[in-house]
Formats: sequence, structure tokens, C-alpha cells
Amino acid sequence: MNKENFNIPEKLFDIGLNVYQGAICAYLFYCLNMESTGFPSYNLMAERCGMSKAKAISTVKELIGKAIIKGNRQIMNAEDKRNLLMLKNFKGLGIGDNTCDWCQGNTIVLHQHHFPILKANGGIQTVNICPNCHSEYHNLDKYSSDWEVAL
Repeated sequence: MNKENFNIPEKLFDIGLNVYQGAICAYLFYCLNMESTGFPSYNLMAERCGMSKAKAISTVKELIGKAIIKGNRQIMNAEDKRNLLMLKNFKGLGIGDNTCDWCQGNTIVLHQHHFPILKANGGIQTVNICPNCHSEYHNLDKYSSDWEVAL
């Protein structure tokens, strides 16, 4: 396959996708034609498709809901992410006088993280978590396995 050209099934134009869904599907077909095996990051999809990361995430969720994207991609909800991070249990480990609400590790710095609703979505409640838990929380959706566009 010529790396400058790729195939998109004609069916893509007949299933009533909006412009964002069409852009994400086209980009995923591009990735498939380039023999990529991983699900591209939301940041990369947003950049390549001319939309915000939040819009890329919501569009992928819509495409999964319409069964246009399928595979082992898992998008975790806020509670699942927190519960996974709480399993780390670093109680008494680390340095500093502050304790992370989630992993119980000692830390010099605590971040006030809006939880369970992100600040961008109007959340006002916060938890005090270490920088590691904060970074891991926001990056958990980036990890994935096999996927396919189901057209």
C-alpha cells in the first residue's frame, strides 16, 4: 500500500456519521492501512482530525456505542480508575509529610484533583492525591490492545 494513499469503504459515507465521527473513522482507516496495531492516542486523533481531545474521546465513545469501532478498547469510568489506583496501597512508603488519599503513600506534594466529576465538567469536590496517582488517573485510557473498525 502506498503510504500516501489509503482505502476507505464506500459504506462509511452511507451510515449517517457526523463530521467528527467521519474524521475519526477516516483516521482509523488510515492507521489500519499503515498496519498500526495499537489504538492511537486521543491526543493524536484530536491533532490529526482537527478537534479537541475531549471531542475525540466523546466521538470514539459514540462510535463504540454505534458498534462502528469494536475490539478490546476499554474506557474506564472515574470510580473504576480510582479503585484501580487504590489497589497500589503504598501506605508508609515514600517521602514527605502528606498522605495521598488514594494510594496512602507519603509525598511532599499533593494535587487537588476534582473527583468524581472533573472540573471541566463542572465538578467542585476534590481529593488530595499524589502526583503519581494524578498522572496515572488521567492516562489510564491511553492503554489499549487490538481494535478494528467494524464496517
